[in-house]
Amino acid sequence: MAGDFFTRDWFLSVLQKKLTTWMLQKTQPLTMSLGLVDVILYHETYERLKEKYAHGIIQVCHLTIYFQCLWKGCSDVYFMDVGCGNGLLLITEGFRGVGVDIRRRRIWETYPESVRKNLLEMPLDPDQSPGFPDVTWFIGNHSDELTPWLPILAARSNPKCCVFALPCCPFGLFGKYNNLMHHTGIEDDSSGPLSSSNAIKPVHNRYGVYIQYLRGLFTACGFIPETDVLRIPSTKRICIIGRKLLTSQNDQIKRLAAVQETIERERQAATGKNGFVPRELKEPVRNCTQLPMDVKQTVSELVFSTLLSKAPDRLWLKSHNLVISDSLSVQTVDGRWWNPGVVTKSPAIRFIDGLYRTNVQTGERLSRSTGHLTLREVSELLNTDHLKLMKSQHGGLQTFLRNHHHMFEIRNGSVRLRWNPEQMAQIPSQNSVSLLSVPAKKRPMQRKDRSCWMFEHHPDGCPYPSEKCDFSHETANLSEPSSPIGEPMSKVRTSTEL
Repeated sequence: MAGDFFTRDWFLSVLQKKLTTWMLQKTQPLTMSLGLVDVILYHETYERLKEKYAHGIIQVCHLTIYFQCLWKGCSDVYFMDVGCGNGLLLITEGFRGVGVDIRRRRIWETYPESVRKNLLEMPLDPDQSPGFPDVTWFIGNHSDELTPWLPILAARSNPKCCVFALPCCPFGLFGKYNNLMHHTGIEDDSSGPLSSSNAIKPVHNRYGVYIQYLRGLFTACGFIPETDVLRIPSTKRICIIGRKLLTSQNDQIKRLAAVQETIERERQAATGKNGFVPRELKEPVRNCTQLPMDVKQTVSELVFSTLLSKAPDRLWLKSHNLVISDSLSVQTVDGRWWNPGVVTKSPAIRFIDGLYRTNVQTGERLSRSTGHLTLREVSELLNTDHLKLMKSQHGGLQTFLRNHHHMFEIRNGSVRLRWNPEQMAQIPSQNSVSLLSVPAKKRPMQRKDRSCWMFEHHPDGCPYPSEKCDFSHETANLSEPSSPIGEPMSKVRTSTEL
């Protein structure tokens, strides 16, 4: 089959085209981290603080170190940490400042009174705030809807006030950030005030465009925006710092007028929103766990039945050294045949499978008929009302399926029943030394406080013996409900019954 596929036409129309595309890609410059601070001082401070504080707050610790290096030589620092991300350790390290958040954090109770008295639970409306004259630095670490307001608050506070922003979720001044709606009216040159050591390479993804939007806001507020890359365990590591003023913004009255003009320009672009929208005091639960019980049971039962009715991929099953029948069922350790339903393929198998299913004339991908059930195909099974309910939640359908991890597994955008083929292959067969023959005292004890969903609801039961399963097969000894999705489901119909 491989000889028939790898033809001269395929090499010319598919492979050569792909290799040419890869080789013509431009090499991007290497982005250096910690370009605005003394790296040696940074590492010396890190060695001192890592022994002093727990490793569980490593990101906050690294940010505290960064500020200590950034503020070296500054004796009049008084910060306001919006969101209380870094104010905790900064106060502990002897810096003066306050932390402000709309909701009290439970971690506050673990700090001494000298720190807790400077942590304030209060709403902050930056649109109406005249600023804070005593503050010399505003800090925003993942401050979400307050992030774009930080340079505005700094400009309103006093001419010497500086600002540090580590953006995460993209927000504009009056709601979620929109590439088309949000603009500052100022063209920002990313390479302007930056040295080559810490210049951020231009990017065209949503996060990169949002960074450019924030830099434009900094410029509109009279700051020279400096950008650096932090050494923190996060994918959002780019920070923006405003500590130097543009020469044209020495007049504070004109500066504040330019700030207000920027606010009004975006206010007009924000359709239907006349002011700042703060986060809710009590954040609602939107992870699909609060859906009506009948909806959760109906959807999960429908997806489960559909997975069982689809034929699995024979090559994928064989690639895991499983014993399979003519009907593509998998043999268990006790000799039963178990229906795995559709399966998702590993990246390597999917890549080769994709090559074999490419039209050598047009280069187009051909559709698969079995062995694959995408999230899109799952969504097409549901009615409009159920989809609307899920879309109102954070994550939607994928979040719902992940909540039912005892039933489903999602890999590479595909859904399959939750079972481990590697574990199935490692279970000894009846012809070899059985796991059940190992004395009980030599088997590791495992406390099981939940019943096995597969054992109760899959037509073929659980694919593992009780000793190998992570859940209990003895439901009579459990006080919990047997089905985490609500009322117990009846045995799901097999593919022959559908």
